Amino acid sequence: MLTLTKEKEKDKAVETETDRNGFSRISERDSAISALVEHIRKQKLSFFDEASAIEKLIRYYGMTQEEAADKLGKAQSTIANKLRLLRLTSEERDIIMEYNLTERHSRALLKLASPEDRMIIIEKIIDESLNVDKTEQLIDEFIGREHEKQVYKKRSPVLRNVKNFINSINKAVEAMQTAGIQVTSNKIQYDEYIEYSVRIPIDSL
Repeated sequence: MLTLTKEKEKDKAVETETDRNGFSRISERDSAISALVEHIRKQKLSFFDEASAIEKLIRYYGMTQEEAADKLGKAQSTIANKLRLLRLTSEERDIIMEYNLTERHSRALLKLASPEDRMIIIEKIIDESLNVDKTEQLIDEFIGREHEKQVYKKRSPVLRNVKNFINSINKAVEAMQTAGIQVTSNKIQYDEYIEYSVRIPIDSL
């Protein structure tokens, strides 16, 4: 009985020590989180470094955006916008920092999904020293042109078919005229449509 009691006391001591170790690890985690939060709040970080630190707070320490926002005293939408900056490639971020472009410049660039398109815009921003408003205007115009290109690409097979159809009619008319048939054709282009007529004498049929 004495041996059993000692074993129980030993197990209890081990369990208590385990609990203490667990509590210690939690304290260390909380301490690390607090240190990182203070680092983000008080250090003069670049907006990309700040976004990376927030991402670490969320990913490494398993926090939600809402929890991170609460810790940092920011709105959840602000946290989400800062994290979106990390979608830019490392090359883009380096150029942005090198030429002192702003966080608003960076957010505007995120309207473009393609890194190649973003680099085109970044070069124009730098070459023309564009402010944020001019940058947003440039991006909107770029997106508009790209949309028109995509629409044209979708329509181009149809346009080719229409052109081929008209060419076929012209060739048919020429062939009949060569054969001595008094055929005439007339094309009138209106704003809304093209009218194409062919007149073939009945007695030539």
